[in-house]
Amino acid sequence: MTGARYLDHSPFATAGSSESAGTVAARWRAIARSGGDSAAIRTPEQSITFAQAAARVDDLARAILDTTPTDNPVAVEIESDVDSVLSMLAVWCAGRPLVLVDPFLPEDRRANILELSGAHLLTPATVGQLAPLDQAATPYAEPAPDDPAVLLFTSGSTGTPKGVVLAQRTPVNHIPRVAHRERRDHQPRHSRVHPAALITT
Repeated sequence: MTGARYLDHSPFATAGSSESAGTVAARWRAIARSGGDSAAIRTPEQSITFAQAAARVDDLARAILDTTPTDNPVAVEIESDVDSVLSMLAVWCAGRPLVLVDPFLPEDRRANILELSGAHLLTPATVGQLAPLDQAATPYAEPAPDDPAVLLFTSGSTGTPKGVVLAQRTPVNHIPRVAHRERRDHQPRHSRVHPAALITT
């Protein structure tokens, strides 16, 4: 993977029990199938169903496979909007590692993150330009549970940003922990009050 030699592998990359091992894409597809026409993502400006989100994610994933170098990570600017969520899911469904980028970072830090990771950057503008492709022409690359899912970088305030690799199983295993902590009723819902970019730090 381009840029991987610059990253510090974390012991958290394989955290979690084998019973819940899996990939983010597989988890998303299962949830989307069961969700159907119920609301998947809702913001003050927009609402989208699971079926609509799944179709858009599939289109974006195939476009990512067709327009970015093979095996390269893909960076997404994280805003508090529907497109950011769909873009993240599309990167995972394309079988690529995701690099989260805070759009409010200074330009030099953003440039360092992209250089170190070797990631192709998706912005709101480029996401809107990605067109659906022939589904038969662009097969998905299914990752394994221990393959990279997310490359997280420090802010770089004390020097060059440092990266940590999280495996596919890590966010998958985190879901039931959050649900248990917040005493949810097994519904795939989550409310976010803080800016979404905070998860990148």
